[in-house]
Amino acid sequence: MFSKKYFIIATFLILILSAGHSHAEIQTKQDADAFLGSYCIELVSGIKGLYEEQKILVAEEKWKGFFEKGALISAIADIYSKLCK
Repeated sequence: MFSKKYFIIATFLILILSAGHSHAEIQTKQDADAFLGSYCIELVSGIKGLYEEQKILVAEEKWKGFFEKGALISAIADIYSKLCK
């Protein structure tokens, strides 16, 4: 589960970064701030989606899935805490 979590996060980051790279280069601090702002919003959106899935899993008493989603939330929150202020 530990390596699967990082695989999913790495894939998510690669997709986000490669999509942004294909459209424009970041050349100024304003560009970087704008990108980081939208990236941080995507992270929070991902956490919210996982949280909503957790609520369903609790109602269905699917604890394994609940804790897997929790691990992903934790990993994304860690990235958020390091990049987003």
